[in-house]
Amino acid sequence: MQFARRSERRGFPIKGKVIGLGLGLGLIVAGAVTYYSGALDTILFSDEGPPIAQAVVREPVTAPEVAPISMPIDAPRQDTPAPFPTILPVANFGEVLSEGLVQLLLPTGVVADTWYTFQVDTKSHEMTLLFALYNEPLDTIISTATVRNYTEGARLDKAEITLRYPNGPARHIWLDRVDGTIIVNQQYTLPYGPSMFSPELRLALVYSGINLYDESRNKSATLHLDLSGLSDGEALTFQDSAPTAVEDALNEIQELVSQIEDRRPHK
Repeated sequence: MQFARRSERRGFPIKGKVIGLGLGLGLIVAGAVTYYSGALDTILFSDEGPPIAQAVVREPVTAPEVAPISMPIDAPRQDTPAPFPTILPVANFGEVLSEGLVQLLLPTGVVADTWYTFQVDTKSHEMTLLFALYNEPLDTIISTATVRNYTEGARLDKAEITLRYPNGPARHIWLDRVDGTIIVNQQYTLPYGPSMFSPELRLALVYSGINLYDESRNKSATLHLDLSGLSDGEALTFQDSAPTAVEDALNEIQELVSQIEDRRPHK
């Protein structure tokens, strides 16, 4: 029995398929290249270009007004006037040569404001120094010292001291180096007014003076009493011979005088 055989056509169909497949892939690649090339050209050569970040322009902000800082201006210095005593002691010895206010260091270690005056008698040419110690407000005189016939640098032989009391009469003291004596006098003011006694009796009741002495008679006291009120005051005078005490007192006064000489302006 014979069978008719078809031609197998080996190779042609496979080759055709390969060729067709290659052609299809080539067309696809070519189309892709063309597409992407066009897209790239569009990106590179587009007029608009890719979006670029734009700088944000802000509206200018007005700075707040700053008030000018006022610089301190040096005002002209006004010197505070130096304190000065509200009351001065009576000092009428002649022409004033020098006077002022200084601070003295007292023997007790206390510093006291002191007013001083140097005066000269134009006739006798005798110089007198007076100085007064004050309290801190400078409204009260505590004590005064008077040196007559004063010579700068010379030893003090005499001095007069006045001690003042707020509620009592002043006490006066005289120091004499040559005699070595100290004399104290204090006067007491009495109220004066109409008297119940007759003038004759009032005169009889006045004691002009009573003298008292100790056994050595180096100490004496004189009392001036007025039992009737005829006069306006009474007085006590005491005297003592104490050379050592007088010398020590005058030496301490001389130290104060030296401080005045050192601190007054002409120095």
